[in-house]
Amino acid sequence: MANIHRHKYEEQHSSQFAVDTGQVIEVGDACFLNTDDVRPASQFTWVSEAKTQQDFADAFVGIAMDASPSGKTTEVRIAMGGVFEMTITSATFEIGDLVTPEKASGSTLEDQIVQTTTDKGAAIGRIVYAGDSQTTVFVEIATNLRGRYPASLDNTVGATKFVFTPLAQVRHEDGGYILTSGTTGPIISQNSGVNQIITWAAGGGFNRIPISWSFQIPHDYDEVQDVLKINAIVLDTAGTDTITMALEVFRITKNPGGTLDWTADLGPTAATVTKSTAEPQRSQWDLDGNSFVAGDTVACIMTPSAHTTDALVLHSIYAEYEQR
Repeated sequence: MANIHRHKYEEQHSSQFAVDTGQVIEVGDACFLNTDDVRPASQFTWVSEAKTQQDFADAFVGIAMDASPSGKTTEVRIAMGGVFEMTITSATFEIGDLVTPEKASGSTLEDQIVQTTTDKGAAIGRIVYAGDSQTTVFVEIATNLRGRYPASLDNTVGATKFVFTPLAQVRHEDGGYILTSGTTGPIISQNSGVNQIITWAAGGGFNRIPISWSFQIPHDYDEVQDVLKINAIVLDTAGTDTITMALEVFRITKNPGGTLDWTADLGPTAATVTKSTAEPQRSQWDLDGNSFVAGDTVACIMTPSAHTTDALVLHSIYAEYEQR
């Protein structure tokens, strides 16, 4: 399907995502996260119609706002929220109906066509308005990356969900200073003039300065499974040094008297940065089984090991958890 600007209204909550060189994404495509890059719905692994739609909903990140022709590796902007006018082939539908990508001819999903579903586990949004004809509808999209579903999907269970931390909220660990765009790291800057990145330059005394950030455990965190992981999408620019990233993690709770209680460092194992000069790679820290509960604040301090040859570029950081 051609590039079609489908956004109608409401905040897009957009972010930049990497694209593999062989992938083709058009404006308006429903996209999913494939480890550390995004791909259109038609590229999702097929199992059966129902199972594929359910699995795609779990991995759904949003609607493409930029195009990416084959051979292009520039990051694309994906809207993770908002209302979009989507093509629909269902003969009848009502306001509030859930939608999922339609099955295309063959064993693939459609990139820009939806159908109604009664399966909340397969839904990527709900109809909020009928379009100008019976062939389009306005859909409020529902993506895990925003850490919640619209109300009509709120009882979906067992999904893996994500909480992203904007890099503008990351600070120097020593003193909590705002990161700047200077010449000593870690520095924050714009990548391709759009999204923010954090860079530790190679060598020197500034290539190991730690950064810090915090986030809150969401209201739908599954406290029984107690599954929590921290992920960082990182690029080792030269692939020469063997770089590890140490992560200190503290749980902060508020006592009845209003004072804050900090745990000792929960001590996740340091993650090794994958050597790849072509694309950013995911580093992950496992925090399962630490008795987190909804409402806890999690404070993180990340410190890279020495890297005398390679600059280190952080593209995004996010928490991954299981929804109850």
